[in-house]
Amino acid sequence: MHTFSVPLVAFLICSACGKDADDSSNPDDTAPAEDTPPEWCESSIPGGLHHVMTHPTAPYWIHHPFEASDDVPTVVFLPGGPGTDPTGEGTYRMFLERGTDVKKFRVVIVTATDEDLTDEWDRVPVVTDEVLACYGGDRDRVHIAGTSNGGLGAFSIMLTAYERYATLLGCPGLWESWDETAITTALAGRSVFNGVGELDAGWKSGVQQTHEQLLDLGVDSVYVEFPKQGHIPDETFDPDALFAFWSAH
Repeated sequence: MHTFSVPLVAFLICSACGKDADDSSNPDDTAPAEDTPPEWCESSIPGGLHHVMTHPTAPYWIHHPFEASDDVPTVVFLPGGPGTDPTGEGTYRMFLERGTDVKKFRVVIVTATDEDLTDEWDRVPVVTDEVLACYGGDRDRVHIAGTSNGGLGAFSIMLTAYERYATLLGCPGLWESWDETAITTALAGRSVFNGVGELDAGWKSGVQQTHEQLLDLGVDSVYVEFPKQGHIPDETFDPDALFAFWSAH
């Protein structure tokens, strides 16, 4: 299993730039612009689901927007279960592919380098940085989200990497322990989407309670029940509520 620290992505990006930006001894040998993508970035596939395998923090899946621009929002979505590649692709198909506005977003599905993504949460912010370095997008509109185990991961990551993410979404998601100080700090000025299937008996009460606790803390939180859905959505699941939340932030 591989783990990654936050400084790694800075090293990867700088190594692609070739020359240290602080070295100004030769004025004719200037460093590339800060937003120059690393040369190892794979080409994007507009509107398609791209399985990234060669990037330093791979693997992950990316759905690219139909039209790339500097203001494209990014959603980093964590799958449930062990978070393997097939699980990641299935998560995109079940939760996101049918969204009316998915074509306007860059969606990243992070998957495990080994057997279990739940051991690799520290890698997710580094993948986020790598995707932004390669493909751009609005850094103020990057959202962290997940379902089931991935929801636990998204909620956990928000506590330590909140400066990277504009919102938090679980469908469902929870904190494994309640740390009021950490939660208040991480969610100051941020919004939370607490979604759960109407028939998801194992998670529903916990998601409801989390929503109510966040409201008590003054956090902008919404609670949404997905009609006639259990823990795993079926073909009638409508993801438009997710994209409406992200579009509003």
